[in-house]
Amino acid sequence: MKESEVAFFRPLWIRILVTGVLAVWLGFEALFTHDSFWMTIIGAALAYCIWLLFINFPKRVPEVPPDDEAGTP
Repeated sequence: MKESEVAFFRPLWIRILVTGVLAVWLGFEALFTHDSFWMTIIGAALAYCIWLLFINFPKRVPEVPPDDEAGTP
């Protein structure tokens, strides 16, 4: 993930919200529409979301090196 994406998804509630929306969408597809194409697409997106935002998410905030204010010749 890029540093900007990590910063956006740092709060746990955002990661839970995104994953929850996908889970509800998958439930809707499974219970009401029975469309196997969309169930596969949303199921894959949900699995990737769980992998990326919970299992493989960086535990620490990435350190940004300080800018060189003096400049380099």
